[in-house]
Amino acid sequence: MKYLFKYVYKGHEKQVIHIDKDQENIVINEIQKFQDARYISPPMELWRVFSFPLLQIHPCVMALQKHLPNQQLVRFKDVDKMEDIVDREKEKNSMLMSFFEKNKVDSNARKHLYKEFPKHFTWNRSNHCWRTRKHKSMIGRLVYANPAEGERYYLRLLLCHITRPTCFEDIYTTNSVLHPTFRKAALDRGLIETNDSLSQCLVEASLFQFLNALRRLFAMMLIFCEPGNVRKLWADHYDSLSQDYRKKYGCPERVQNMVLIDIRVFVESMSKKLSDHDLLNVSAHIDLIKRLS
Repeated sequence: MKYLFKYVYKGHEKQVIHIDKDQENIVINEIQKFQDARYISPPMELWRVFSFPLLQIHPCVMALQKHLPNQQLVRFKDVDKMEDIVDREKEKNSMLMSFFEKNKVDSNARKHLYKEFPKHFTWNRSNHCWRTRKHKSMIGRLVYANPAEGERYYLRLLLCHITRPTCFEDIYTTNSVLHPTFRKAALDRGLIETNDSLSQCLVEASLFQFLNALRRLFAMMLIFCEPGNVRKLWADHYDSLSQDYRKKYGCPERVQNMVLIDIRVFVESMSKKLSDHDLLNVSAHIDLIKRLS
């Protein structure tokens, strides 16, 4: 697939020709004599003269944009004033926001997922709204999101399974429960795999791993394995993760914070932040004691 993509989009054919007289001991400066030329064969030229189609995508594919709440894409120039940018952009709806608005006023639109919208509606770029499609067809594809992107990835996951949302709150809500994050909403809907395999891995590792290595393993799971319920994984294995600190310190709060600080160090060593994951916060005074020690 990669080869076909590179072959199709490699561009026009090129060749460089340079002729020198026969001379001995001639030194050629290839940089100064380089010429960027384009070669067009007679068939290619005739194809263009008669305006024959050069390429075609069938069926047409529309990239559907998505964004987190209040994080719409705004385009502006360096010379634009902030007031003018705000006045110009506040009346424009993104594809996703127009999708919500369409579901509010059109009962037929509520039957379709966001990715199915281009089959039944057309996107009007000038008015920034969806209109009923009258002819032809088109396939919709949500813009890709990596699991490492966090909430943006889970928003994409939810949009692929939820119909009739009229606002972001409808996506946050599952079984009449308003969740604080898209991740928890996706977990409640069963769209994220459970932590059984990760939990079993930590159980086995706790039998022979040193405590510091066990906390490093937990941090690696946060970064690379994307556990569905981080709080539950933390609660189930907290005793194993904190065994050495519980023997050394009598204060439960200090023990918890010492474990979190160790995990934070491992997470930050992989260029990530502990605050990006659903874990408890580190107390400031405990953090200071840890740094001084």
